[in-house]
Amino acid sequence: MAKEYHKVKSRRLSSDEANRILRIPNTSTLLGARNKLILSLLFNAGVRIGTISNLRGKDVYEEDGYLVINLPLKGGKREQVAVNMLIQACLKQYMGLMGYYNTNDYGNMVLSIPPDYPLFPQMSSNPKKSSPDVAMTEYAVNRMWHKHAEKAGVIGSHPHCARTTFATTALENGADLRNVKRSLGHSQMTTTDSYNHEGI
Repeated sequence: MAKEYHKVKSRRLSSDEANRILRIPNTSTLLGARNKLILSLLFNAGVRIGTISNLRGKDVYEEDGYLVINLPLKGGKREQVAVNMLIQACLKQYMGLMGYYNTNDYGNMVLSIPPDYPLFPQMSSNPKKSSPDVAMTEYAVNRMWHKHAEKAGVIGSHPHCARTTFATTALENGADLRNVKRSLGHSQMTTTDSYNHEGI
C-alpha cells in the first residue's frame, strides 16, 4: 500500500511575521549577530535546527568572493549552498565579530576559522557560560526561536515553521519542486510537496 502524505503541521508564517522575528536580534552585539544569522538560515535556506547545531568551521568557505556553506543533511548527505545576499551579509558580519577574518601576506582579508569549532558555539551574556568549542544545542536553538517569536508577537510558532515558510514561498515564487527538494535535503518529492502550504 502506498504511503499517504499529509501537509506538515507546522504553519507557514506570513512575510510580516517572519520580518518581525528577523528584526528582533540586536546585531551590534555578537550574540545578536549570531541569532540573526541562525534565523536567516532557518527562513532563507530552510535548514533544520539539527543542522544548525552540527555546522562546523570547515563547513564554511569562500569561493570567488562569496561565502558557501556545506550543509550536513540527514542520512550523511551534504548540500553546498551559495547562500543569498541576506545570509551573506549576516554571515560576514558574524564572522567578523567572531574574529575569523585575518589579513594575508597580500593585504587581503581572508576567512580563517578553526575547522572543528562549531559555527554556532554556546554563548551567554555571562562569559563563564560561553564556550567557543561547544556547539549550541538543538534545545538552545529552539529556545532562542521562542524568545524572539514572543518578542515579535508571533504566537503559536516553532522553528519548523520557518522551514515550511521557506518551501512554500520558494514554490510560490516559481522555484522548481526538485530544486526545493534538494535544498530541504528530502529523498522523496512527496515529502517536499507536503511542505507546500500555498493557498492555505
